Amino acid sequence: MDFGVTYDSATNSVHIDPDAPYIEEVTTPAQATSAPQTVTEASVQASLERLKQTYPTGAVYPTPYRSTTGGPYSRGIHCSGWATLCSDAAFGSLPWRRVDRPGWDQIRPGDLVEYESASSYHVVVVISKTDEYIKVTESGLNNHARWGGQYFRWWLEEQPRYILYTRYPN
Repeated sequence: MDFGVTYDSATNSVHIDPDAPYIEEVTTPAQATSAPQTVTEASVQASLERLKQTYPTGAVYPTPYRSTTGGPYSRGIHCSGWATLCSDAAFGSLPWRRVDRPGWDQIRPGDLVEYESASSYHVVVVISKTDEYIKVTESGLNNHARWGGQYFRWWLEEQPRYILYTRYPN
C-alpha cells in the first residue's frame, strides 16, 4: 500500500494522507552534521547548491527530517523538515539563534525565514537576497523540494509573525 503517514507528537495522533506517497522515516541526516571549518555566505551557498543537485525541484527529500542539533522544528515534515535539512547541511552542528522581526540587513544565505499570514504559516531557506526580495528554496505539504521562489521584503515585513532562525556565529 502506498499512502502518506505522519505522526504529530503534540496531539499524539497519526495522520494518513491517501494522496501522498509513503516515505520511510529517516533518522540520520542526509549530509554530514559536523561543523564546517569556517562558515561564510559562500560556503553556505555552496552547501545549498550541492543539495540542489541531490534534490532538484520536484524531488522528494527524506521526511520526516529532524535536526540532531535541537532545531526549532520537532515534527520534521513539510516546509520545516526541508528547511531543517538545508540548515543542517550548511551549518553542521552550529547552534540555532532566533530573531523576532529581523531587520532586512540581518538576513543571510542559509537563514530560515518563518512567517505567518492571515491564511498560512510557512518557513523558507534563503538562497540569496537583494534590497527588494529574498530568493529561496522551500517545500510544501507534498514534501518535494522547490528552488528559486522569491518573497518580497515589503510583504514579509507586513506579516503578523516574521521570524529569522540563523546559525551564523555572532
